Amino acid sequence: MRRIFVVLALAALLVAIAAPVAVAIKERCDTIPCNGTNKKDQLSERKGNGTTDNIRGLKRDDRLRADRYSRDRDTLKGEEGDDALNSDDGDSKDTLDCGKGDADAYAADRGDRVRNCEVGVSS
Repeated sequence: MRRIFVVLALAALLVAIAAPVAVAIKERCDTIPCNGTNKKDQLSERKGNGTTDNIRGLKRDDRLRADRYSRDRDTLKGEEGDDALNSDDGDSKDTLDCGKGDADAYAADRGDRVRNCEVGVSS
């Protein structure tokens, strides 16, 4: 009976330690740079017009957004995976780099710098 309790306690401890590592991020950034994980992340820019952001997804199919606040120079970098980047905020000062992948998509203002993206819309 004691052995079963010890095994269950160790299993619970392992789950508690490993669970945060296995979860993708879905949040508004609060640091520069704002880095994702190796999972499918959904990251968005910090609040406020004129607040420059540097958002970087890592592996997998990330969703990076810097389309709510303008008068800034946001940088969105998708890295690996089929990412979706959106910097359509009306200021034409942003840089998007979808990185590796063959189905990356973006939405950007005319004048934004876009690299390594396959499908896109500029407004």
